[in-house]
Amino acid sequence: MALVVVKDKLFIALKATRPPVPWMVLFALLGNSMMHSRVIPARSVLPFAVLHTFTFSIPLCIIGLGVNDVYDYETDRRNPRKLVDKFEGSVLDPVHQKDVLVAAYISTIILLSTSLATQSRDNIIATTLLVFILWQYSSPPLRIKEIPVLDSLSNGCLLFLTWFFGFSLYGSSFSEVPLKAIMMSFCVVGGHALAAMADFEADAAAGLRTIATVVGKRPAAIFATLCFALGSLTVGPVEIGALSSAMIMALPCFNVAWAKHSCRSVIVLLMTQHIFRTGFRLWYLEGDAGQECIVSIIFDLELASLDYLPSLCSR
Repeated sequence: MALVVVKDKLFIALKATRPPVPWMVLFALLGNSMMHSRVIPARSVLPFAVLHTFTFSIPLCIIGLGVNDVYDYETDRRNPRKLVDKFEGSVLDPVHQKDVLVAAYISTIILLSTSLATQSRDNIIATTLLVFILWQYSSPPLRIKEIPVLDSLSNGCLLFLTWFFGFSLYGSSFSEVPLKAIMMSFCVVGGHALAAMADFEADAAAGLRTIATVVGKRPAAIFATLCFALGSLTVGPVEIGALSSAMIMALPCFNVAWAKHSCRSVIVLLMTQHIFRTGFRLWYLEGDAGQECIVSIIFDLELASLDYLPSLCSR
């Protein structure tokens, strides 16, 4: 009987992470950031790299998504996306809220322990900040998600800190971070602002303060477009996908009802572009160019996945 109860609680905690998409996105993000550090670990420590990625990804989802569902219960039960679209999460029954919080506490210990094991000062600092922001994003006393503008900016910060965990896993430091990684966080900031627009009615009904409910839908759309355009420029102003995405993200500035469709269109566009570019480069790959090729397509995949995170993970 006790074993059945434990299994049920574990199932509820895992369900709160909305598998498998957030897991896959974080696996890709962490794996890509480790590769982008250009530090190739010895074969003997590769199993530990896989373990680090696994222990970091799922516990991160439990904190980022589970805690959010606990403290957003009143809003979620008024949100049509939560009631109908299971792909974007569901309403967490109050009976299970304590179980999810316990799982989040355990996950916090796992994350911090994993970081301490790296013995990297920068990694430990980044992970500590990441855990702190994840908790304070949804839970009191700060509840950052109800502080307009800062709620969107914190999402970009969370993305960067998550990326940096993998980047610094084998010794790379803050001073070695490419400008692209910092600037592309703005894509997440913009994506979050549009996600806030999609949740405008539910948030307004619950009396929540978000960038959309405070400054309005259209100003939020303009803010999102500017952030996404800034982030898109980091992959090169001549990139067809980047320019097209920036234009699509600008559509809600003219009609706020297009916010959700714009987000999904950009995701499809960038994912498609990434698949074709990856296939093209691998087709013409020769000799020792493999590693350079893989590193060069990292940000294509990241940009395609980053805009998906805010609407899925932090609303």
